[in-house]
This record gives sequence, structure tokens and C-alpha cells, in this order.
Amino acid sequence: MEGLACITGFLCWARLYPKFWRIFPIYLLIIFCCEFAGWYMTNNAIKGSKLMYQYFVIPLEFLFMYFLYFKNLPKYFSKITVGLSLVYIASFFAEKLLLKNVKWLWMSVSYSVGCLVLFILATIYFLSIHQSEKIITYKKEIFFWVTLGMVLFYVGTFPYYAMSGVLYKANEGLYNTYSWISIILNYIMYSFFITGFLCYRQTEK
Repeated sequence: MEGLACITGFLCWARLYPKFWRIFPIYLLIIFCCEFAGWYMTNNAIKGSKLMYQYFVIPLEFLFMYFLYFKNLPKYFSKITVGLSLVYIASFFAEKLLLKNVKWLWMSVSYSVGCLVLFILATIYFLSIHQSEKIITYKKEIFFWVTLGMVLFYVGTFPYYAMSGVLYKANEGLYNTYSWISIILNYIMYSFFITGFLCYRQTEK
């Protein structure tokens, strides 16, 4: 689904506007390559997959999404977006420097903060389009579908990723069930990304 979303984005490349949206297919390509590399490393007993996700993939995902909010939210929310992004970055470094020896907290703190920031920005976005003329054409807005997909995935999988270590030890069966739920939500998120590319209609230039 990541690969399909990436291909769809490049097929729609020429009509993506504003032009910063053309970074989105490139971002999807990077994530797809990282996912493939992680799968290959895991299946061939090559170390480094966890570090790749921990220090590159997950931070890139959050920061890129914050960038999209910075570009799509009204200008008077720019400082809020930057401030919340800095909160996530601070939580990431605090986790690595202060909590690096606490194994059960792997990615929990920064991931929790990252999801909370996304939820706040998504709420601001939905409220902003509700109070603007975009409410009429929201289905043609690519960012509407991107935000909807992100909210479903990141909020829906928050308990799984934020408490994965504890959840696995407490109830392995529930952990395995939730892992399948996270995969399904991942498919749904990328399906919404594809929908956004296909439903997008340029309303201004």
C-alpha cells in the first residue's frame, strides 16, 4: 500500500499544487524503501533495523507531517505548529539522553508526544476548514484525506506503540491482536493517501 500510494502520487505529480505537495510522493518513496530495508534486514538477521526506525523513520514521519500542517494551516497557526514540533523534538532527545537505559520506554515517550501533537494539529485543521469556504469542497482537498488517514492510524495505534513493551509482557494475546489492528489501520491510512491524490482538484493557483 505504501508503494501503491507512492506510485499514485508520482502519477498525479504534474497537477499537485501548491508545489510543496510534490515532496509528498518523494517522502512516500523514502518510507517505502525504509520499510523494505527493515523487512530485508529482519528476515536476514541483519542488525540495525530497530535503530533505523528509532532514529530515522519514525522521527521523519512525525516531522514531515508537522511540515504539512505548517504549510496547510492558516498562517496565524504557524507559531503554534512550530512550537508543537519543537516539543516533539525535545521529547525525542530527552528520551534518548535521559531515558535511554529504561528498556520498556522504547519510543514510548516521544511517540506519545508525537501522536498528541498530531491530534492537536488535526483538530485545528478540521476546525479551520469547518469555519471556512473549504467546507464545501473538502472532499477535493488532498490534505483532508491525508489528515483523516493519519488520525485513524496514529490515534488508533497509539496504545499499541506507546505501551508495546508493557502490553507484550502483560497480555501477549492482546498484543498480537493489536498488531494486526495496527496493520489494518496502516492499510487504511495509505488508502486515504491514494484517495487524496485521486480526488484532488486544483481550486486555486
